[in-house]
Amino acid sequence: MPNAFDPVSRYLMAAVIIVGFQHHTVKFETFLKGTICGAFIGFVIYILYAKFYLDAPRLRIDVFGLIGMFTLSLSYISLALFSISIIAFIYFIKEKRYALTIFSLLAANSTSYIILESGGRGALAGVFVLSVILALYLLIKKQFSFLLPALSPLIITLFLMFGSMTFSNTDTVVTASTPSAATVDNKPAVMARFAQEKNIFDYTPGHAYSSMTIRFEYWRSSFYQFLHSPVFGLGYIQRLEFHNKLAAEGIIAESMKNNRKNFSGHNEFFHIIGTKGLVGLAFILALYFVPLNFFRKQLKFSDARHYIGLAGIFMILSFMICGLTETQLMKHKTIVLYTLFTFFLYKSALTIKDNTVIKL
Repeated sequence: MPNAFDPVSRYLMAAVIIVGFQHHTVKFETFLKGTICGAFIGFVIYILYAKFYLDAPRLRIDVFGLIGMFTLSLSYISLALFSISIIAFIYFIKEKRYALTIFSLLAANSTSYIILESGGRGALAGVFVLSVILALYLLIKKQFSFLLPALSPLIITLFLMFGSMTFSNTDTVVTASTPSAATVDNKPAVMARFAQEKNIFDYTPGHAYSSMTIRFEYWRSSFYQFLHSPVFGLGYIQRLEFHNKLAAEGIIAESMKNNRKNFSGHNEFFHIIGTKGLVGLAFILALYFVPLNFFRKQLKFSDARHYIGLAGIFMILSFMICGLTETQLMKHKTIVLYTLFTFFLYKSALTIKDNTVIKL
């Protein structure tokens, strides 16, 4: 099972595919079409089947007694697909490929709806942030006619979030004991999760009573671990002992006591400094910023490489945003997707012959 690997070893799952593609070209349009198909497949499985047919809480599907896709992983993968699909919309409309333009926009809206119904607040924040960045890009490029359709996922998401509150006459009652409630009175799952955080401003260190305050306590624990061993971190076994000692001493909430040595720090950066210290942090930053720098350089071109650069930047930003509340690069589902998407975009940029080097 992939979970048996040390998190870093999970890259080996993607490495086999990467080696296989070393001597093959990767066409950008093929990658975009595959991403669009993935978005539609996700919509069929998790919205049409899980939400409307099974009425599954937070889109969880039981397959032979197992959960088909962990809800948070589903949400974050959907944001990655959203980040590519929304750039596909810009690319295909510039290429005057109008059928693919429509499909791209539908794919972006499909993934944003999956995020809304999965209750992934970190991914939902990513929809907002990426939409704003795209709007600024279009304004700078003076492509005003693209603004409204490009922002349609954000507009529809806002309508579904707050429209449900306006048209519902029944109050939602959500407690910390029911964090996985999918919808109440047909409200999106994310609204039920936001309702749990109504006392968030009353948070005091050492107390955990909701999803976000539990995260705050994990972050505090990771920071104490970092202070104890700043260069190499505490690893997994010593980290677990140190974490439970903090809980026993009341430094963090007593309810935070854990039995899993590889428990998540619920933040990519806090988690890595607690387990691997500054050395681990350097590797995590390299995983983000080395490919980010490559994709930034593609923006100077006027051909497809410009949009490859945009897609790469948006995809990496989607992982960085979600990394503020979860450890995506420590999970096999998302780590493999990040590796493969980065490689395919990198390879598609190299596939294009350098005939046009015109700055936009």
